[in-house]
Amino acid sequence: MYLRTFVNSIFYLCLLILTLSCKTYNEKDLAKQYYHDYKFISIDNFEIFVIEKNLELSTKITPIIFIHGFSSNVHTWEYYLQELGKSYPIVAFDIPGFGFSSKPEISYTREGFVEILDKLINYYKFNYVILIGNSMGGEISLRYSLKYPNKVKKLVLIDSAGLIPRKELPVFLQKGVVFFAENFNFVFRNRFAISYMLKSAFYNKDVVDERKVDLYYYPLKTAGGINAHKSLLRSTYNQITKEEMNALQIPTLIIWGQNDTWISLKYGYEFKNSLPNSQLIILPECGHVPQEEKPEESLFYIKEFIKDI
Repeated sequence: MYLRTFVNSIFYLCLLILTLSCKTYNEKDLAKQYYHDYKFISIDNFEIFVIEKNLELSTKITPIIFIHGFSSNVHTWEYYLQELGKSYPIVAFDIPGFGFSSKPEISYTREGFVEILDKLINYYKFNYVILIGNSMGGEISLRYSLKYPNKVKKLVLIDSAGLIPRKELPVFLQKGVVFFAENFNFVFRNRFAISYMLKSAFYNKDVVDERKVDLYYYPLKTAGGINAHKSLLRSTYNQITKEEMNALQIPTLIIWGQNDTWISLKYGYEFKNSLPNSQLIILPECGHVPQEEKPEESLFYIKEFIKDI
């Protein structure tokens, strides 16, 4: 027992030493390093990082909006943006508090993200949209669809949160981890720890290259990055009820990695059974983020699903 305590202490001390030399980064400086075709738009008190394509087509073709998951960012959709951006009007954005969007000292909640999404849609003057969301982004997309069903033409949920109880999430996404983050937040600002946690989301660990780690790691090193994460973890988490979903008639495509260790496939089946106008696609040898791990295969099903819009 004492040996384990000693080894753990040394481990966290090493992480702390590795982290102390790291500086804080600016979102707009980082954006310049990784992207060329982007902009920042102002909504409420936020500067929101967005990538847009083909918006001139939005009066003829239903625009697509992408919503990333917890601690993720626009990077997760890069293959989809490249391919769908050839013929569809699309908008991908970093949720405030994450990625390259601003991170003011406020309380972050899922309900607040739903309202930001609505203001974003109004900003672009879209009458209705297709929403594609992964993990927490899927939950936000579903909550938005339940609140504003007349604004959503089709819905794509990829390994979505919303049904899973918080106690079944990975330990670093549970509310109890806030205590750890309060006292040992240097771990969450350490590249090795971020790489380890990121790899746990993938079936094929080789997909996690240096650039992918960079784009999950550096946003946590911006001012307010850790606090935004802790704020959301502290927030009240109410699961979406099956009764709510039973009333939703929006055509929904559910995509799930068969080997997802973050949100079990059983929740994919629960979404399928609760959403009356839905279909479920299961991808073998795939983890929590199919858009990164199996981008071609997962996008094939999405293209089939939206081809008649």
